[in-house]
Amino acid sequence: MSLPMEIGSLLGVLVLALLVLAVALMMPYAIARNLIDGHTYRKQLGDGLDSLRISNMLGFLGINRAEYLHTEQGVDIQKHMVKCDACEDKELCDDVRASERQAETDLSFCAHIEDLKRIEEEQKSSTVAEPVQ
Repeated sequence: MSLPMEIGSLLGVLVLALLVLAVALMMPYAIARNLIDGHTYRKQLGDGLDSLRISNMLGFLGINRAEYLHTEQGVDIQKHMVKCDACEDKELCDDVRASERQAETDLSFCAHIEDLKRIEEEQKSSTVAEPVQ
């Protein structure tokens, strides 16, 4: 009985087939693990956000906190948190947030107001762009 392939070629194909099978079986696990880790990371960012004034500033500006945590990059959120924690104008921030927001409310003291204004506009435009059901 003759084999159509040499034994070495047959073993090589078998090894490659096993590797492809292993990758195919491990991929769903890796994806699921990545999703869980990402969710855990965002939750930790949210918990850290709660301990800072920026969490209240998001509400003051009308920025959806959950959407902020979901759409902004983790590095940017951490930068916002660090800037907020190091802010020298915390009393002014508290006073402004305690008042009702007016169109002319001066928020220039905020170290990351440009980013927050951009996020506010993006959220408003995405809300307008979504069809009403």
